[in-house]
Amino acid sequence: MKKIIFIIPFLLCFQKVKAQSIILPELNLATSFYFDQWVLSSDTFFVAPVYIDTYLDFNEFHLNIKYNHNVVEPLISELNQINDDSYIMVANYMGFADFAMVSGGNITGVVNTINASQSLLTLSFNGSTAAQTLFNSCNGNLLYLAFKKVNPCFKGPFYLQFWNGDDNGAFINPNQTHACQIIGTTTTHSTETGNLLAVQGEVTFDIPQANIQLNGNILEAFVVGGSLPLSYEWSDKFGTVLGSSYDYSPIDTGMVVLTVIDADGCMSVTSHNFYFSSSTINEENSFQTIYPNPSGGIIHLQKEIDRVVVLNTMGNVCYLGKEKVIDLTSFQKGVYLIQTTRNNYTTTEKIILH
Repeated sequence: MKKIIFIIPFLLCFQKVKAQSIILPELNLATSFYFDQWVLSSDTFFVAPVYIDTYLDFNEFHLNIKYNHNVVEPLISELNQINDDSYIMVANYMGFADFAMVSGGNITGVVNTINASQSLLTLSFNGSTAAQTLFNSCNGNLLYLAFKKVNPCFKGPFYLQFWNGDDNGAFINPNQTHACQIIGTTTTHSTETGNLLAVQGEVTFDIPQANIQLNGNILEAFVVGGSLPLSYEWSDKFGTVLGSSYDYSPIDTGMVVLTVIDADGCMSVTSHNFYFSSSTINEENSFQTIYPNPSGGIIHLQKEIDRVVVLNTMGNVCYLGKEKVIDLTSFQKGVYLIQTTRNNYTTTEKIILH
């Protein structure tokens, strides 16, 4: 169950920091999906692990974390159960979630409003002195923060920030004026005294990104991300509904619009112009051979093009050009979409970089 230490540097992209740091994650729930959709009673939520990078013999700590309350709502009274070993053993998604060092102790918290969009979450912990073996077995995972999604379609990212609460000389929570304070049997570490470095975090939700790909005479929805189940709607440019399946067989030349909505109500819309000859797709424009696939990074396009766009699985444009040979050797390994356009006709294909 202690696999997270090996994948965190790649999936959460933590910053490289000096010793004695407390770290909020850069968490993308599309890739770190095992931290999303946790369930406790009637609540469905995601968790954000808080790590310390060096062993500290603490038995008490206090944290102030600023967040956008229009996007998320923290769970507080449930934190003791969420961080308990017995719950994590059940909720542990695919064996990736570490145990938490606070298991068996007591977490309390309070929320204070800062302004129209931000609030301050104050957490306090008391428990037995943490041993070196506990730090090792938990891979430095101090605790999980838990949040319900208020706006699951927020395109973000949004930020989780350690903050002492000093708002122009007045503290938001006068009872906790340290961004982070970790109290041990022999020493106290604090962001305010300078012997503890706080690394801020950010979270990006897993929202759907829809694309259209061609499979013979059939248009297929290729969707990355989103909460299942997904619903599909194909329509023309005037809004006339043409179909509601994941695929659609066009019967005429023109623009086809695909709208995808996930279980959270998050929407992604894409469209393409398609041209037909003798009631079938024009063979000259139908297929664009991309090779090799999988590829080490040098990709060849067989036909002439007006434009080529490379998208990652989040739908972000990674490359834009007109060349028939494109160099993606600097890209990370994984799945990408390649959209080629010729004579106002666009096709989309998947390619794997290895």
